[in-house]
Amino acid sequence: MGAETSFYTALGSDGRSASILESMGVTVQGAPRDVHQTRAVTMTDPAGERTIVVTGPNLHPDADDPLPWDRLADVDGVYFTGLDPRTLELARAAPVLVVTARRFESLVESRVRADVLIGKRAAKEALQRRVGLDQRDDANRLQRVRRGHAKL
Repeated sequence: MGAETSFYTALGSDGRSASILESMGVTVQGAPRDVHQTRAVTMTDPAGERTIVVTGPNLHPDADDPLPWDRLADVDGVYFTGLDPRTLELARAAPVLVVTARRFESLVESRVRADVLIGKRAAKEALQRRVGLDQRDDANRLQRVRRGHAKL
């Protein structure tokens, strides 16, 4: 991965995922679940555009899982893709918090301020409409992020 990486997740009972991630140098912090691991297939077209097809529900950790949440204060940054707003509150201990736009509802519910919100153009436009940002406001916010925070 190019950096020391910890992955806070929930793992299915079939034991398939942790060993794959660990073979890539990822430290897995996994909360066990009594279901099979979610399967995913990634397809890439000739132009390099990828599509990921997921079968089954995504498994995510929640704040009640016995994971080393306190270590998040010692990392350079967190990229949040989970569902539990309480884990987003725990992730805010990191100096930089990046959230996927797909988890905007969790972000709002948590009342946590993210440093960066990442999404495709369509997601950005939908969020702008929802929260009433115009392009000028968006540009001003992006400038503040560039000046005040590390890039991931």
